[in-house]
Amino acid sequence: MKYILVLMLVLTSFTTLANKTKQYSHTYIGTIEELFVWVSGSDQNGIRVVLSKNGGGQCQKGYYLPHTSDNKELVFSTLLAARMSQQPVALQTAGGPNGEYLQIDGYCRINYVKLY
Repeated sequence: MKYILVLMLVLTSFTTLANKTKQYSHTYIGTIEELFVWVSGSDQNGIRVVLSKNGGGQCQKGYYLPHTSDNKELVFSTLLAARMSQQPVALQTAGGPNGEYLQIDGYCRINYVKLY
């Protein structure tokens, strides 16, 4: 009986932890109008992207990828290919449960990129 009770408590803890760390995402689709790239700098933006149809709301200016992103070079190559071919791209942004975005000055952080 003790083991069942302990197992139930552990499972409940994992569920509660998962709900607290859950991120909500929003996806926006368009062609890339502008692409800005910083080699280094004091700001947090390594790459900025402006789509033909921005997400509005908190993403009015566009989207960004931080300097510290693990796959920054790969993502930049993907974005550059989309820009050069003028093919639509989907950008997913990450945010919290109340609709807030991970953003800096009206630019929302890119979570993933998809080419069409």
